[in-house]
Amino acid sequence: MELKLYDVAAATAKLAEPPTSTFGIGNNLDNIFKMAKGYFGILQAPPCQGKTTFLNYYGVKLSKLHNWHVLYIMMETPDRLELKLLTKYFNGNVENMLKNNHILNMELNTFEEVMEAITQVAAKCDNLLVIVDNATCIEALMGTDVTDLIRKQYLLRLSKLTKDLGISIILCAHSIRLKEGQRPSINTSYGGTFMESTCDFMLSIEITDKENNISTFRVLKRRYEFFGGNNGGDEISLQFDRRTREFVNVDSDDNDKALDDIFGKVK
Repeated sequence: MELKLYDVAAATAKLAEPPTSTFGIGNNLDNIFKMAKGYFGILQAPPCQGKTTFLNYYGVKLSKLHNWHVLYIMMETPDRLELKLLTKYFNGNVENMLKNNHILNMELNTFEEVMEAITQVAAKCDNLLVIVDNATCIEALMGTDVTDLIRKQYLLRLSKLTKDLGISIILCAHSIRLKEGQRPSINTSYGGTFMESTCDFMLSIEITDKENNISTFRVLKRRYEFFGGNNGGDEISLQFDRRTREFVNVDSDDNDKALDDIFGKVK
């Protein structure tokens, strides 16, 4: 191995490179988190909290607003259903959906095939986000006895791939079933220690008002401050619109009106 150290010229050139750009999706999530190229993230929550629904929405928003390409490796969702869900965001137009949103028409039987698929799509697309849903399915490709060492190795390889290819990856991960009153945290995710050490950011999603379709998003880890959006906060709530399948800002005026109807308007 030939040892290479930065000299003045190389260091000056590196420092002259433009800073990392972040990309928002036009709602209050931007206040706590924005996407950036070259980083590995994890979205974790217990089952049935809307992880897949949110990731579909998030990928489509990046493709529409910022011309990102998105590769969906949805290992639990049947292809027909995934195509149907994504096409809804494009008024049923499959051609428009597939311009920037990419779904594999093949099975992936090993982790090496997952890595190769990502590498091949990255060679064709700039500004690529890869959504891998989910970690449990990735581990199933490795056999029945996934040790902590194996778990750490595949997480490190996904993290390294983002840097090597200049792409972004979000790994969807189940957490343990929470006890009553318990909030999602790094410690509630399966393999939490290794996930915490390998990822650049970790978000959680939790349905906090089922009747009104309101979900709360929390930043569990933020390696760099530029992931913090506008104000660097840690938690926001969004409402899921079942008609448009979008996560929208909670309208405080509507909430105030609902309370006025119940308790009477304050004079």
